[in-house]
Amino acid sequence: MQPRKLYQRAKASLRNRLGLPVPLVEAELLGRRLRVRYGSVRSQPDKDGAWLLACACHAEHVVDIGANIGQAALLMLQAPTLRSITLVDPNVEALAVAADNLIRNRMSDRARFIPVFVSDEDDRTITLWTVGVGSAGSRYPGH
Repeated sequence: MQPRKLYQRAKASLRNRLGLPVPLVEAELLGRRLRVRYGSVRSQPDKDGAWLLACACHAEHVVDIGANIGQAALLMLQAPTLRSITLVDPNVEALAVAADNLIRNRMSDRARFIPVFVSDEDDRTITLWTVGVGSAGSRYPGH
């Protein structure tokens, strides 16, 4: 691993252990300047993002299951046809970052946030095993 990446991972781990928020950064998304939490906007566009945006351009309402920090929501909310988006994630810390990003950038008026674990079982309490706002949360402690 490159020294810079190792340093960034160590810094993020320490920040997480101390309960410090992910830092705010300036980012550009489709020509729009945003102030978001680090990692919320990809530095390099990718095919998945293009596909999500293309789908959102043909939708009025989107439900983002596993929204995490709202990376996809920030992108999909750039679609002029999108009237609402519902972000669903069991990790309340990650969902709070998503809400923070959308509120800071005046996009929260079309968003709804639901902190639940989506499953095929009803009325069951699930323990979520995750680290901070990481997207690798699981109901199984070994994952």
